[in-house]
Amino acid sequence: MWGLASGFFIFEYASEISLFVFGMQSAEIPIKSLAMLPLLVGLREITTSILWAQNRKKTPFIGLGTGVLANFIILYSLVSIPGLGYAGMSLGIIMLELIATAWNFKALQPFQRTNPRTAIVLLMDILVFEAILIVGTLCSKALSSLGWPETVHMIVEVLHYCFWCAMYLKVRLKSVFEE
Repeated sequence: MWGLASGFFIFEYASEISLFVFGMQSAEIPIKSLAMLPLLVGLREITTSILWAQNRKKTPFIGLGTGVLANFIILYSLVSIPGLGYAGMSLGIIMLELIATAWNFKALQPFQRTNPRTAIVLLMDILVFEAILIVGTLCSKALSSLGWPETVHMIVEVLHYCFWCAMYLKVRLKSVFEE
């Protein structure tokens, strides 16, 4: 859930993140491509913990090692090409996490007995986070007419997005918190 919310946030505010971190907007597209990382990292961490609990500690290590090797090959090959610096780094990082996560999922084989209700709930979560982004974007356009400084405007946008994501998660996970 947090991986989805964080990924949507990174995707929506990539230009602001690029400007804030790098002082330029040329990293916006690579940052948008990294938006899936919070979800991948979260899935990798959860699956690694499950495999460790099953005393299968070599499996995630081999998957992570394979991902690091792919990352190294991609970085070595693409970063040196002019114009592919940020994109090459993004692709390398994404491939590292994707390979490690896929390796863990292959070892666990979680989709042998998939519940259709789980897929529907996950799709609904994605749609709700997307709706929060759309509403946040519309509110942002309205706030931009107030003439506030860009920093204040960005802080208000971030707080607005985080507030509604937290409210949704509170309602969505209400039964977990009551136990």
